[in-house]
Amino acid sequence: MSVEYRKACRAANKAIMESRSTFYNARIQEANTDVRRRWTAVRDVQRRPTPDSCSCSCNANNFINLIKNKIQMIKTSLVS
Repeated sequence: MSVEYRKACRAANKAIMESRSTFYNARIQEANTDVRRRWTAVRDVQRRPTPDSCSCSCNANNFINLIKNKIQMIKTSLVS
């Protein structure tokens, strides 16, 4: 991957995280006097989706397979 691509990914990720933070903070602040709305907003923050272990292990396995394939391609090109 190019350096520019990784910089763009990091910048996009940072913008997304800041946007989420601003959104949830605003929701909690809007419900300042209404306890029920405030707890609903807090619960929504806690229920944000997180990657499950299957998708993490699948991603790790895909990465390992990618590296193995690249090494095999390099070996094959060096032999010929």
